[in-house]
Amino acid sequence: MRNVFNGLSVDTLTETVLSVGDEVRIGRVSGHAGTLEEEIQHPWGMILRDPHWNPTVLFSQALPLWPLEFQPGWTRDFYTRYQIPELQGSLFDWWLTMEVLGWEELAVPAGTFRTLKFSNHIRFQSHEFYYRLSSERTETIWLVPEIGRWAMRRSSGVYYIEGFGSRMREDDLEWSLLSLNG
Repeated sequence: MRNVFNGLSVDTLTETVLSVGDEVRIGRVSGHAGTLEEEIQHPWGMILRDPHWNPTVLFSQALPLWPLEFQPGWTRDFYTRYQIPELQGSLFDWWLTMEVLGWEELAVPAGTFRTLKFSNHIRFQSHEFYYRLSSERTETIWLVPEIGRWAMRRSSGVYYIEGFGSRMREDDLEWSLLSLNG
């Protein structure tokens, strides 16, 4: 993972499929922080626990990790609520708009792949501060359908704080697939 603003490496994550069945569990290990929370899909391709966000997001209803149709121009809106593990019982709104941008060949350290490029636009009610308004995140993802994972993923976010006129920015981060094992 690297910071897009300055190009510096932030961390290396190793993901391992731990179980496949009714639930798909993906273990995650950080080069800096050690063992991280698992990703949980239920069923495959539908995310219930998403540790990609900090802190981890627990959805009340699973959301698709990738488009339901692999056709350029396909778009769909999804709505659910989420909670943060530390704030048991508190639910917050999460709106996702997913759009297929097209097919693209992409070279990353793990190889060259034919990928489905799509975008996610996420609008959410912040769990952090009641005065944090209009929280939005944008992602561009290059999915490798044969492995059910992305070769590259970029995300950034903006929000407003009540009383301040300018937008605040979250980190702009980019993940690239370094290798495939097994």
